[in-house]
Amino acid sequence: MRPRTFIAIVLVLVVVAAAIVGFLFFRNLNNTPPVETITEDGIVITVAPGAVAGQPATLPTATAEYELVPVVVASIDLDVGTKLTADYLDVERRPSNNVAIRANYTFTDTSKLIGRIVGTNVSEGQEILESMLAFSSNDITAMGSDLAIQLEEGRVAVAFPIDEDNGVAYSMRPGDLVDIIMTLELRDLDPVFQSGLPNKIAQVNQNALLEGRSFLFPETPGGRLEVIPGLDLIGLVVPQEGSEPLPRRVSQLTVQQVEVVWMGTWIDPRKQEEEIEEDINAIAVTAQAIRNSDNPDQPVPTLEPTKQRPEDAPDLVILSLSSQDALVLKWAYEVGIQVDLVLRAQGDDQFFNGIVSVSLPQAVQQGGLTIPNPGPIGLFTRFEDVVLPTRLASPPLNVNP
Repeated sequence: MRPRTFIAIVLVLVVVAAAIVGFLFFRNLNNTPPVETITEDGIVITVAPGAVAGQPATLPTATAEYELVPVVVASIDLDVGTKLTADYLDVERRPSNNVAIRANYTFTDTSKLIGRIVGTNVSEGQEILESMLAFSSNDITAMGSDLAIQLEEGRVAVAFPIDEDNGVAYSMRPGDLVDIIMTLELRDLDPVFQSGLPNKIAQVNQNALLEGRSFLFPETPGGRLEVIPGLDLIGLVVPQEGSEPLPRRVSQLTVQQVEVVWMGTWIDPRKQEEEIEEDINAIAVTAQAIRNSDNPDQPVPTLEPTKQRPEDAPDLVILSLSSQDALVLKWAYEVGIQVDLVLRAQGDDQFFNGIVSVSLPQAVQQGGLTIPNPGPIGLFTRFEDVVLPTRLASPPLNVNP
């Protein structure tokens, strides 16, 4: 073979090999997926492969495919029937091309979910969808009492009797917050008998005791020995016959931020739905009878809307309390302590500190009242069962009662 022919063949092979390498390189470059980066604004940017900083890329760049949007998710694992609170919810940013987000099934504001009930188990970090929420407690099966669903974890429901005076004139509604005020009546007790003082005292005739005769003098209420003014003699001072010592009353704000769950006797919503269905069927039968009657133009009865509180003067209120506060309320009811409920402003969840109990001395001091000194003798007359005190500047007149 001639040298020139050999060199020509070699050159042809080199050119063919270079063409093959170039073809494979560019084909591999075209098959490399673009690189995605996320900007601070949550926009996804597609960057061409092989792009070098400071040099133009070989593929189109800065193509926005989707953005990250806020979505409400579960901050912990939620069981079916859980009543949602702010502690159970969180907001995270998720891609806008999510199917649930595009269908508008998700939420962006946690406040719209507080108080709602989940009708299915929800995992931590999972988006809260509209389909996961129960419309009411009736939508949840095999969950036990409907009332229990209304309670937060760690709270118990207590039914407490009320009337117009201690029940804020029946103005409370489910969801309201109330405080509990208790008024106690304090009395002095004998430490042994646990009975009210003063005790009755029967003095002993020592001579009669020694002679074996009846040795007890007539009983007298327990009193005290005092020097009688003007006589310089010691006398026994006892209460008036039949009088009881006045109790020392004190009022105290005892329990705060108590949620009203229900007013009146609890009504099973399922039973209420059955009654509504029966009313609807009865109205349908009546309407058909009217249409078939001789007077088809007479009015057809309509179904009245269901009231949230069917009783106008309920005798019970169901409160949501901690177990400790429930014991306090139970004890107060059993011993007959006066209990009053006071209604809070809507949305007021502050805890009042430094509230002191109120008694007569404290009320007098706080109100700046001055107790008058004993004055001249007063004349009291009776007129239509009303006692009218009259102060006399001169000696009192003799007036028959």
